[in-house]
Amino acid sequence: MRIHQGALVAVLLFSACTAGPEGPEGPAGAQGPRGESGATGAPGARGVEGPTGATGATGATGAQGDAGAPGVSSGTLAGVVRLESTKALAANVTVSLVPNPQLPATTDATGAYAFADLPSGVYEVTFAAAGASPTKKTISVLAARTATLDALLHDYKAASEPCIVCHAGTNTQLIADYKASTMAPFVSCQDCHLDNPAVVNDFGPDHRLRTAPETCAGCHQDQYRGHQSNRHSIGMQRVYESGRYDDLPPCSTGANSLGSGGVATCTQCHNVEQSCDSCHSRHLFDAKQARAPVSCATCHMGPDHAQWEMYSTSKHGVLNATRGEQVGPSCAGCHMPNKGVKPDGGVFTDHDLSFGLAWGPVGGAASHVSFRRGGQLPYVLTGTTLSANPAFDPAAPYDMTLPADAGADPGSLYYPLDKPGRIVQVADPLAVLNARRAQLQQVCTKCHAASFASERLDIADGLHRNVTSVVNEAKDIVYALNYDRLLEPAPSGWVRPGNPDTAAEIVLAGTQLYRNLSAIERVFFKMYKYDNVKAWQGAYHFNPDYAHWYGWAELNMDLTDIADEAGKLRRDAALQWAIENGSTTVWQVPYQGVVYATGSMTKLYDLYAPDAGSQTIYPYGPTAPPVAYDGGTLFVFH
Repeated sequence: MRIHQGALVAVLLFSACTAGPEGPEGPAGAQGPRGESGATGAPGARGVEGPTGATGATGATGAQGDAGAPGVSSGTLAGVVRLESTKALAANVTVSLVPNPQLPATTDATGAYAFADLPSGVYEVTFAAAGASPTKKTISVLAARTATLDALLHDYKAASEPCIVCHAGTNTQLIADYKASTMAPFVSCQDCHLDNPAVVNDFGPDHRLRTAPETCAGCHQDQYRGHQSNRHSIGMQRVYESGRYDDLPPCSTGANSLGSGGVATCTQCHNVEQSCDSCHSRHLFDAKQARAPVSCATCHMGPDHAQWEMYSTSKHGVLNATRGEQVGPSCAGCHMPNKGVKPDGGVFTDHDLSFGLAWGPVGGAASHVSFRRGGQLPYVLTGTTLSANPAFDPAAPYDMTLPADAGADPGSLYYPLDKPGRIVQVADPLAVLNARRAQLQQVCTKCHAASFASERLDIADGLHRNVTSVVNEAKDIVYALNYDRLLEPAPSGWVRPGNPDTAAEIVLAGTQLYRNLSAIERVFFKMYKYDNVKAWQGAYHFNPDYAHWYGWAELNMDLTDIADEAGKLRRDAALQWAIENGSTTVWQVPYQGVVYATGSMTKLYDLYAPDAGSQTIYPYGPTAPPVAYDGGTLFVFH
């Protein structure tokens, strides 16, 4: 059956409207063509900046600007060179620089030199010439300025050249010191070291290996006189007179072993008698170095003469170390203050170290000893002024024997222990000591009021007197024990070897030995040689710890030990005597075994009866006259 298409559509439409629910959406149709763009929207926010793009090509160079003012980077160095010896202008001196931007310059006839257009900087400048020691200095050169650097060339005597050539390979410091010394322009090596040019030995021309003060005296007569006037000039002789020196065992195994122990222990200080370089180190001879307090310390230190320790730790020494000699005095400033004037107007330092040394006066007794050469003392006292004795000959030998009128000499008193073959020591009289004290106070008053200086020195005198009284008391105790033969080992040749210095007598003084001693003598040695000196020298050097704890306190404890040991020796001897004699009683033993004739300290220390009940007391020594016994109890053994 044929249905009309239009009827079918109607039927279908009718059926869709009235028939079942809506079916699912069909697939999207194909995208139609893009419509026309709408209007541009408002701009959004600026995004994050992207990386820098590649550099574009360099543009064309602009026109050159006007030139600026020229810069400045160099300066000038100039100066004048003179000879150290004569201060004359030095021509033909080579002046070189480090760093060396220019060739060396040479001084002209006027001693002048110059470097122009030197780069700014610091330069080491060396001045050198034939026959001279190079001189080096440092200088800063600033831009657009002239730096001035003058110099003194250390020239030396041409005669020294052969010695310098020979010694330069082995003694470099010796040569350097000589060239740098102020003596080199005037003094050749031969002037000091050549004895006889006609004599040749294995070393070449005859050598004087060590010089003596007499050699130095050729140019330094004034200094030589001062040296020969003080105790430095008898240093070696005093060693020879000392029993300790003779008692030293040899140390060397060589041919010169005799006295070698002294080289290690004594002569390196005591050879100041024979060698100026003990103070003025060879071969520089620097006066500034010799004036430095530490130069004195080599010898003036230690338990028996601790002057260096006393001075360096005193206020004087501390000020010197921290502020220099203008504020704090040096050893030389107090003990070598005198400046002399030569006939030609030159100034020299008087080397007489005895200046101002007046250990007291101690109770009106002379307490400083001098010595004579050719019968003359180095000083003369006119009124109250002490000055150099024009008749004193520094080259004359020192007196070794007492003159016939020694006991009646109106000018001074002789030291009682002088013997033939020894230097005659003259105990300065009170008037001389007063003059010495006045000299010393003149030095003190450069910094202190006169009243203060006088008071402090007077206090030191008082401590010295007290120290001396304690030492004398101890001497009495030991001398009395020796007289009664209670020392073991016994001196005086009974048991032990005698002191070589005193023909076997007991010695309680500066030359006492420290071997083969009894125990009580050993304590006395410490007391006299160490503690005694520290106490009174500590006072004069214004060091309270040395005056008190190292000195006075130790000294009194020494006396306690000596008195205690003496009591034990006498007690033991008394008990032994009682046992041997069948006695139940003994005589009373005095505390110290000593009775004084006058009740005070005197030079006649050892006053004891030869036997019990005697009314006569004999001073120590076989020739001393007896004195009246003034009572008291004494226990004596024979």
